[in-house]
Amino acid sequence: ATHAALCARRAWRGAVDGAAHRARAILAPLMTTTATTATTATARPRSATELTAMMLGRPFLTSATRTTRAPITASASRAAPREHASFSSSSVASYGAKVVDPDTEPVRDHDLQIAHTRTHVTKKLWRERLRKAESGKGATKLSEKLLPKTPQTSTAVYDFQKDEEMREMYKSHGTDAVRMGRILEDLDSLAGNIAFFHADDGDDLTKTPQLVTASVDRVRLNRPLSLERSVVIRGEVAFVGRSSMVIRMEADEEQGTRDDELIGSNIPALTADFTFVARDPETNESWPVNPLICETRAQTARFEDIQASIVRKRLRHKKGDGVLNDELIAHRKKWVHDIRERARLNQEMPALTAGFQEVLTSQTVAENMFVAQPQQRNLSGRVFGGFLLRRAYELAFANCQLFSGGHPVFVEMSDIDFKLPVNIGDLIRFKCKVLHTVNTEEARCGKPSVYLEVRAIVTNPHKVTSAEANTFMFKFNVTGFENDNGEIEDVRLKRVLPTSTEEGLLIWDKCIRQRLCDDADFDKRNGLGNFV
Repeated sequence: ATHAALCARRAWRGAVDGAAHRARAILAPLMTTTATTATTATARPRSATELTAMMLGRPFLTSATRTTRAPITASASRAAPREHASFSSSSVASYGAKVVDPDTEPVRDHDLQIAHTRTHVTKKLWRERLRKAESGKGATKLSEKLLPKTPQTSTAVYDFQKDEEMREMYKSHGTDAVRMGRILEDLDSLAGNIAFFHADDGDDLTKTPQLVTASVDRVRLNRPLSLERSVVIRGEVAFVGRSSMVIRMEADEEQGTRDDELIGSNIPALTADFTFVARDPETNESWPVNPLICETRAQTARFEDIQASIVRKRLRHKKGDGVLNDELIAHRKKWVHDIRERARLNQEMPALTAGFQEVLTSQTVAENMFVAQPQQRNLSGRVFGGFLLRRAYELAFANCQLFSGGHPVFVEMSDIDFKLPVNIGDLIRFKCKVLHTVNTEEARCGKPSVYLEVRAIVTNPHKVTSAEANTFMFKFNVTGFENDNGEIEDVRLKRVLPTSTEEGLLIWDKCIRQRLCDDADFDKRNGLGNFV
């Protein structure tokens, strides 16, 4: 019996070794890592037992675990390292999960900070910033020297025509237009990288100051971005103050896929200004940033334009009514008085005013609430500003559709102030309401428009506290939906009435004043000239 058992055991080993030998011959080409295949090398089994275990899906141990860096398609969820100045379409298509280099092993820990829910572009940009920060991890103090720099353009390209996974991630419901909320996330990420590299002095012995998004302004969509063409986002430093900088961001169709006959203009499809402030991470005090050298007339003109916008904003905040002439003050007084009278009728006699095509702002409120989770953090450990932008935009879009019954078309976003940081674990409430409407016969663009305000409120039920962290202003045009006969029905918007005098003043300032007083008129009345 013992002899028979021994023979059976030898026969079993022979069968296993034979199967392993045949499997090795089949799998050998797949187990060899070369420069032409450019894939991540896995641990290679060194014996028949290890190979058999691998074939059966069982774990085995080996001391030879090797990894390589190489570009792979987005569907394979790999990332290829590239220089920060520009990302080609092929590199953007490869934005995805991490590929670890043994020479930069600490990056593996950093990758844990980047949630899989981030877009391919944001993942790539954040990894790039982490690799740069890793080189200076031994630094103990901030740099006290200022290094003047010229604007450097950074870009990222979306190859929607070739990359199906990317196309699916940025697809918008019901149209071939790009999902704007995702683009806003990536714009914030790219702007953050541009600010980081401008503030960096290139010395690994010094730390880069902490950069915080202070505001986003003048986000305007001049024409929709289509999934049928490759899209490129780009940006560069456009203005630098003592401890702040403004990053001018643009998005447009990539050259070669752009339909110039349809567009007929060199104006980018989307423009936005992101303002960052530099802080000492230990004391939270402001920290100076590297000055900006404007090399061309266009860069100088852009610098002056942004500086003038900053001065106007500060002047309005400081002087209040002092920046308005008598005509504007009289118009505001009459407008607020008249609209408040209509609001009182609706509040006092709602049954009798039901057919007046008027609603109170309180009747247009939509909101959502959630607890900030670790997957929503940025590289500083707080909630990602681009995530807040996207959530605010998508709530405003949904509320506009709910209010109008039509299809919202994004026009612009302004007055976005990040007042307080949002931490992981905070209870965040987004509250959106319609402030003002303009029907076709009153609109300059000939389309009905809706103005909405979104507020992000951080609440603490345990301490019974609440604070406004962010505010957002949106404008949408509205187009009609097709009816059952295939005809487009016109949209008629209801008039929105403020529930208080303070709210009426806010609506006049945010929605009415700009139509009555442009920047040139404001500068003339307040004696503003060149700012350089």
